[in-house]
Amino acid sequence: MRKQDQAKRKAIRRQGEAAQTRREPLRTKRINLDVSEAEWRAIATRAQAVRMALRAFIREAALRRASASNVVVPPSAAELDAAAVLTAVAGDLAQLAEAAAAGIITGVLPDLLHQLHDAAHLLGLRIIGAAPDAS
Repeated sequence: MRKQDQAKRKAIRRQGEAAQTRREPLRTKRINLDVSEAEWRAIATRAQAVRMALRAFIREAALRRASASNVVVPPSAAELDAAAVLTAVAGDLAQLAEAAAAGIITGVLPDLLHQLHDAAHLLGLRIIGAAPDAS
């Protein structure tokens, strides 16, 4: 038992020394955070999406939010689904616009369909934070 305790202490000391040689601060403070099951799943999914450990993801998100007004958080599954639907709608609108311009369908202005296509496409990009003007 005693040897195990000594081994643990040495391992902890080595980790601290390694952190100091990398010039990273030794993290000695702990924050307990209560979240619902749904919140935990959402946070875990987003952390996994950016290939970060849960603790690192939460730490980065909290520090960025405190220091910058523009926090980049990966889109949720619902946001990705909405963007996919809008992309499909935008594609359909583009095809209709081309058909209207070619005279295949009548009664619809091609320019209006192109505007609707552009709006749907841009909205899809904004949902996932990829629009040119997303900030």
